[in-house]
Amino acid sequence: PANGGAPVTQYTVTIEEEGNPASRVTDTTTEPQIVFQGLANGTSYVASVQAVNAAGNGPTASSAPAVPFGAPASPTAISVQETDAKTVTISWEAPTSDGGRPITSYVIERSDDGASWSVLEIVNDPAATQLTSSDIRLDEGYAYRVKAVNAYGESAPSATSKKLTVSQVSDFVYAGAGVAGG
Repeated sequence: PANGGAPVTQYTVTIEEEGNPASRVTDTTTEPQIVFQGLANGTSYVASVQAVNAAGNGPTASSAPAVPFGAPASPTAISVQETDAKTVTISWEAPTSDGGRPITSYVIERSDDGASWSVLEIVNDPAATQLTSSDIRLDEGYAYRVKAVNAYGESAPSATSKKLTVSQVSDFVYAGAGVAGG
């Protein structure tokens, strides 16, 4: 852009929630880019910029609305229960925040020791809140956790379920001190 014969010394950048001038934040930079922290995922923002030099402020250029997004929150209320002698049902509640983009799937993980986790299954139904699995070994206990996925990536894992051991002798035995469960 024209600089009035003098070099640009700084840029004045303003960002605000679309339609909410009270949310306006202004900052300056000598670089042709700036990062604004603390924006809310899923909220529409509009930015504007003015180049500044010895001659004064240049014209303001505004952006089209943009919506930042990030990873979703973790699923909650994880529980596991035996549905019959050879299957378990893992249940969860959808995250309280989708991070600004729709949930696309859930990753269900399990662990027999609580330290190393492996993917049991990926559920590609964003409305799903449970998975029934027959991929278990009798008398071997597993704890479960769930991650939500959106276009940005995976959430942090949910709280870990209580460890469930399926045995032929008894219906089921909960062992350990899980954070949440049924």
